[in-house]
Amino acid sequence: MNTCNDCGKKVEDGILFCTKCGAKINQPVKKSIKASKQKSNKVPIICILCAIIVLGTILGKDSIMYNYYRVKGNKESSISQSINYYTKALKLKYEQDLIVKISEKIKKDQNFETTLENLDWIVKEEDLNKIYVNAYVSKAKEQFESKNYKITWNYLEKASLYDYDIEKFEYYKDLVKLEEKEEALEANQDKNTSELQPDYIIADSDTRYLTIEELSGYTKRQLAFIRNEIFARYGYIFENEEYNDYFMSMPWYNPNSNFVGSESNLNAVERANLKIIKTLEQE
Repeated sequence: MNTCNDCGKKVEDGILFCTKCGAKINQPVKKSIKASKQKSNKVPIICILCAIIVLGTILGKDSIMYNYYRVKGNKESSISQSINYYTKALKLKYEQDLIVKISEKIKKDQNFETTLENLDWIVKEEDLNKIYVNAYVSKAKEQFESKNYKITWNYLEKASLYDYDIEKFEYYKDLVKLEEKEEALEANQDKNTSELQPDYIIADSDTRYLTIEELSGYTKRQLAFIRNEIFARYGYIFENEEYNDYFMSMPWYNPNSNFVGSESNLNAVERANLKIIKTLEQE
């Protein structure tokens, strides 16, 4: 029910003029439910649109920076700077091709171990282990080709700490042979206490009976050199290239084509020493 503003008479809803004074009755304004709903729906839509815009901006920025760091890493001549750019890109997006790029750069880095330590919290452990192995094996190859065999072993042993199988090293067999040869050469300094003649593995094996105890300290490879050393004293010419090269490098060795290597030409001490050496070689 409405009320007349002029005379105050109560009138029924829908009456346009007051039945008492004839004044126009003001009708109440009805709110549009549809408009209200549209207004309320606009709020979450706007929020969603804003969120999409912000997210797109962030993702777009990361993508731009990721590509920027990759390109800079590819063009950078400095190894450390190049790795630094690749690392920044990796933080934005972890990609395996970046791991490969970093691994290749580290192979050329002189301070690669320090560089690798800085990657501990950035590169996944499995990938980091592979980078360590690739770096150590690459350095081992360089040292082997430079004939630094001890350093080669050192790098291979470090690689083995990250589950690398040393026997898979491409120069493994050659490295073992060279090491055994070096051990035979060094045995002269370690085992020969006699000052009668230098450069012998066992200088007095032609005049002194050797014992199992002292010979047990040698490898089978070394024993073979000690055994052939007895014949080399007589100038025996070896067909085996390795023995020939070794004894030819000894200052006391004088090749004698007349000595055919018969044990009957040896003295009793030498024959006895040969027998015990052969026994140990066969064990």
